[in-house]
This record gives sequence, structure tokens and C-alpha cells, in this order.
Amino acid sequence: FGEEFRKNAPSSVETFNLAKSQHFVMELYESRIASLQRFVAMTVMFHQLGKRVQDFFPKMSFGLLGYRMDRTHSIMRIATTASPVSGADVRERMEVLRITRTIMSAVATISRAFANHLDDKMYAALNQTRDDAGGSSSRRLGSSRRLQNSNRSLSTRSTRPQDKDSL
Repeated sequence: FGEEFRKNAPSSVETFNLAKSQHFVMELYESRIASLQRFVAMTVMFHQLGKRVQDFFPKMSFGLLGYRMDRTHSIMRIATTASPVSGADVRERMEVLRITRTIMSAVATISRAFANHLDDKMYAALNQTRDDAGGSSSRRLGSSRRLQNSNRSLSTRSTRPQDKDSL
């Protein structure tokens, strides 16, 4: 199917687009035609099995034992169709979620570092202004503010819940 598809495709169409459309066609085939074929095959097979059992007992018991297949009720359920989501799709989605979580973690780390940098810069300017005005406690103010910022970022990092579904 794929080889003939590639040979007859126009030269302007990229190989990736061909593979993508072929994958889509195969998904349609699997979800529409192949699953119907499996269902019909299993239905015919189980009907034949039931018919043979129905015909077996009257022959072996000289007509004393038997049942009618159309009058019995069976609750046997057999899963014959394929899973609607393939394992490859699940693996792909898990990889996307892992990469997204890594990127979001990196963005949060960079944002915290940038916010701390801006705080340091603002307090350095504030300390410089106080030093120029003759203030003596400006060093302690800046260092205690930096300590508060680092404690705040540590506490938010350790108490923030990690919600995997929000990614």
C-alpha cells in the first residue's frame, strides 16, 4: 500500500506529508473496516460453535437432551476490537507531558531568579540612595531583604503542589 502510494504521488508532495496521510488512512481503515471484519468473524465463529453444541446433545441423547440456541440467553462478552488509543500514542503523549513539565520547571526557575535579580537591583539602588543621604542601616536592610526572598522562593518551591494534569 505505501510503496504504490509513494510512486503515484506528485513529486511536489513531501515524504513526511505522505507518511502522515498514510497513517491517517490506516487509522481510518483500522477503526472502520478491520474492526468490523473482526466482529463479523467472531460472530460467525461463535454462532457456528453454538449451532454445533445445539445439534450435538439431541444426537447423543436420542432426543432427550437439547436446547434451542435462539431461546437461550448468554451474557458472555468478548473484547474483539482493538484499543481506540495505541500504545505509541500513549508513549508520545507521555513524552510531550514530560518535556512540557521540564520546560515549565525551567521557566519557573528562571522567573524566580529574574525576580530575585530585580529585587537585588532595586534594593541596591535603594541602599545607594540611603548611603548618599547618610543612612547607616542600609546594608542590613538589603541583606535581610535578600534573605527573605530566598526563604520565600524555597518555601514556595517545597509547598507548591505538582499538578500533572495542569500541564
